[in-house]
Amino acid sequence: MLDEIRQVSVLSEEGARSFLGRFLFSGDDVFKLIGALSGGERSRVALAKLTLQGANLMVLDEPTNHLDLQSRQFLEDVLSEFEGTLLFVSHDRYFIDSLATKVWAVEDGVLIPYMGNYTEYRTHKRRIVLDVPAPMTKKAVAASKPVAQPAKVTSKKGVKVKARTVEDVERDIEGVEAQLKTLEHALSLAALHADAVQLRQLSGEYEQAKINVDELLAEWERLADVAS
Repeated sequence: MLDEIRQVSVLSEEGARSFLGRFLFSGDDVFKLIGALSGGERSRVALAKLTLQGANLMVLDEPTNHLDLQSRQFLEDVLSEFEGTLLFVSHDRYFIDSLATKVWAVEDGVLIPYMGNYTEYRTHKRRIVLDVPAPMTKKAVAASKPVAQPAKVTSKKGVKVKARTVEDVERDIEGVEAQLKTLEHALSLAALHADAVQLRQLSGEYEQAKINVDELLAEWERLADVAS
């Protein structure tokens, strides 16, 4: 690994070791062979080399796949400091939110650009769904029928419960995303104090919260499609 860095730079051995320290490599780790590194470690070495080579464009394909939480956060931190252009494909909504300034979404086989990150893209889609009325037929205009009220769902006890709306789901998403930020901070503190028990517990809660967000986003997309 040390040789990989020195091949693309004029750094001394000491300088290369210090530089690799910025990418979470310490001690004898710097002497590992590339073939012995994990996927996350290889990604960090590749980023270190690109940083030294002064690249002004990075093309990344699912860069957070198979990375643990620490590696994902490190990757976001490094890429956020990159002064060139990033072009990446990702299904990681949190990664997109952190770095994207423009989203290219594939919708019905068409590539459509949206300015902003994933949250702004989702908000834009919601605005389209809510602001653009469906075309009315002549029969509907003539009849002047009242606007249909949200459907009621009958529970097992026979009590009618109001069906969930896009707004209901968005409030839930905001709540769980706030929980994720809190958990990320708690994980950072647990890692700082090397609290293995706390790390295991918080990691489980974090992964469950991510699952909850994914389920809520899927529900949001279903409701948005119905509304449109």
